[in-house]
Amino acid sequence: KRSCEDMPQCNSFMHLHVAFDKTGLPDDLQLHHIIVNSWDKGITTEQNVVLISIASVIDPSLAPEGKHVLHAYLPATEPYSIWAGLDRKSEEYKKLKEERSQVL
Repeated sequence: KRSCEDMPQCNSFMHLHVAFDKTGLPDDLQLHHIIVNSWDKGITTEQNVVLISIASVIDPSLAPEGKHVLHAYLPATEPYSIWAGLDRKSEEYKKLKEERSQVL
């Protein structure tokens, strides 16, 4: 049996969860969306692909009346190495989180 240490690791994910007003949006809003900023760069390039799920389009009970909930994320393209060793309560961590989440 292989140990966890022997397993190749993938990059990290960055997530954003938000509720938003659905006023003016189409009734047939789709559940899943993908944004590829540059197909030439490839889908494994950092900050190039964002996946979006709006689960409340299939289950309205997940959001308050008149709202949708959205989950956007970078699909295993965020390098953990730039986060390693950072204190999650530090200003450095908060600044990096703000910078790296702009793509979302």
